Amino acid sequence: MLRKALHILTDRKLRTIGAILMLCLAFCLMGAVPSFFTNIDEYMLEEDSRKYGLFHGIFYEVTDANLEKLEDNMFVEQIGVFYGSGEYTLAEAEEIIRLGGYDATAQSLARIQLTEGRMPEVPGEIALESNWIDKFEKAPMIGDVITIQMPSGDKEYTITGF
Repeated sequence: MLRKALHILTDRKLRTIGAILMLCLAFCLMGAVPSFFTNIDEYMLEEDSRKYGLFHGIFYEVTDANLEKLEDNMFVEQIGVFYGSGEYTLAEAEEIIRLGGYDATAQSLARIQLTEGRMPEVPGEIALESNWIDKFEKAPMIGDVITIQMPSGDKEYTITGF
């Protein structure tokens, strides 16, 4: 068996050496590719750290006592608050929707950007995440009124943005 392998090696040296080199190259690339993506992740972490701070978390339903603890934490530079009012059924799409509002800091930290329209300014207005557009039979537009089914009865909201 060994003689046959040596015979093949000597008869087909160039092909064999080429195949070995290709295998070596493949193994080298397999080792290099993950580090390439690690470098991208590290770059993104550095950029986000400069812009938003190193530690970033979104907490729902934080009590006032916990908010005070966060403010006293030396690692926390900014605190944004999500004012949640619960999960309800969106009548037009028969889907569960989370209602609530962000303060300006939370909106910045969560990187919420309007693609169209404006943020709600008064009660009875709502901005929807863009992925909600596909959940309606007829795509909603700014100015349309949607109905949210709440325990106290249906409530209507005017869409101001996406």
